[in-house]
Amino acid sequence: MASVVMADDGIAFDGLMAETAPLGGAETAFVALAEALAARGHRVEARSRCRAAISHKGVGWAPLSPDLPSTCDLYIGNRSHRVIGLVRGAKRRLFWLHNPAFYLTKPRNLWRLGWYRPTLVVTGAYHAATIPRWLPCGGHEVIPYGVLDRFPGGAATRAPRRRPRSSPPTHCAGSVGFSIFGLRTSGLRCRRRNCTFMPAVRFTASPERREPRRWKRFWLVPGHSAPPESAASRPSDAKRW
Repeated sequence: MASVVMADDGIAFDGLMAETAPLGGAETAFVALAEALAARGHRVEARSRCRAAISHKGVGWAPLSPDLPSTCDLYIGNRSHRVIGLVRGAKRRLFWLHNPAFYLTKPRNLWRLGWYRPTLVVTGAYHAATIPRWLPCGGHEVIPYGVLDRFPGGAATRAPRRRPRSSPPTHCAGSVGFSIFGLRTSGLRCRRRNCTFMPAVRFTASPERREPRRWKRFWLVPGHSAPPESAASRPSDAKRW
């Protein structure tokens, strides 16, 4: 059995709050890891900005304060630079990241990383790629997030896909300020009459608008290959973008 100390200095939360109130992803992962380590028989002490000390599912929760244990087998600091150097006599020190590691290059983080040399824990390959190679630390390890027991196993069910619709749903005309399919920023020009720009959206040339040098105005018609007669015959009714 190992002694584990975990610390987070973000919002006020504890293991009981994770079951009775909304909680962010990083805080939920923190609680889940503490409880999983306790379930394996380790002695886990968690420190956060909770209001009172409680014991929940084998984890001893207490407010974050200077009177932390002087030593432990494993110390896990969560996110903030303020908790990197707590528990001076820790035999193994981890620093758990939940966001891209670019923020670690700030001076307030660098000197703590260089002094304590914690192992950085990231959640995936892309996350690990955000760590600068020159960053002073004890290396990094990729450990993906786990899945809580409250979620059933098996194949995940996906909601039926719906065909996307344009917004606004009414017919509208106007110009687009970027260059794609031969479009120009000063107007809307296309080299193909019916080019598909987005799913369920077509650009169709307006028969009433004729401009020199092959410049056209286009109707944005959701889900149709050509604008209805009402939109083509009454362009003033269309909403302009």
